[in-house]
Amino acid sequence: MIYLNSLSITSLQSLLGSQDSLKKTMEFLSLIEGKFLLCVPFNNPNYIIQDNISLKQAVNHITDIDLKSLLTTILTDSTTYLGEYPSDYFHQGKNSFFSAFDTYLAMNDQDCIILSLHSEAYWVNNTIPLINNSVISNHFNCPTTNFSTFIDGIHVWEPLIKKFIMNKKKQGGYLCHAISVKHLIPSDIYSIYLQEINDPNVKITNIRSMAKLVAECCGYDFMQDISNRNRTGSIIRDIYFNSEKDVYISTDINHGRFEVLDNNGTHICEIDFEGTQTKPRDTTRRHNIRW
Repeated sequence: MIYLNSLSITSLQSLLGSQDSLKKTMEFLSLIEGKFLLCVPFNNPNYIIQDNISLKQAVNHITDIDLKSLLTTILTDSTTYLGEYPSDYFHQGKNSFFSAFDTYLAMNDQDCIILSLHSEAYWVNNTIPLINNSVISNHFNCPTTNFSTFIDGIHVWEPLIKKFIMNKKKQGGYLCHAISVKHLIPSDIYSIYLQEINDPNVKITNIRSMAKLVAECCGYDFMQDISNRNRTGSIIRDIYFNSEKDVYISTDINHGRFEVLDNNGTHICEIDFEGTQTKPRDTTRRHNIRW
């Protein structure tokens, strides 16, 4: 279960003003290929968000055609309103749910993404404890996409990206989900990454973090012992292994790429974080890994 609070009352109240943030959120949601559950404070799809204007009316007032199209599609074709179920779903200020939420869970046992129309201040944590029939569980929440550093942003979004990737169809190549990973990282956070890898103070940390995200999303496991044995002085080699593909990938921390190696540790080629080959086999053995 995922709570995504980017679609908030605060954002919707500024529909007639700045629309960039909301547009980026909608573009992100359009890539997920999932179904959404829309929650509003008073369990009413026609909830008035500003100056006697409801959500549906606000969408009709949007001047940005692309944003209007994205919102219309997501809020009509992909969204279930909790208001379709009886009674209230949440008691304001208490971690307890009522029959609408319980009814929804009984009828829809698959994972879903919940768009909350509560204010951004309402959801203040990255995980939200929910109580359902006295059973407490924690669920992901993303309160914002506004981060000052790539590490801060990816720390919040990593569990969400991994959750979304699980539902994506695997592609061929050494990195089966690499392109999807890039697309599922909010554009603001990805832009910070591109800027910060030019800063020598944070370049290595950011490249290693991005490599870890891509590798794990593509089914690779970090090999601590092999990584340690292949570090020489200040040279860092984060090495991952995919048992299904029977190959290793080693992070190139200078260029933000992967060296691909066979199960004997022999270099095959170099690829970028989207899986595109950037260099052929290195016959000098310089990129081979030791056991």
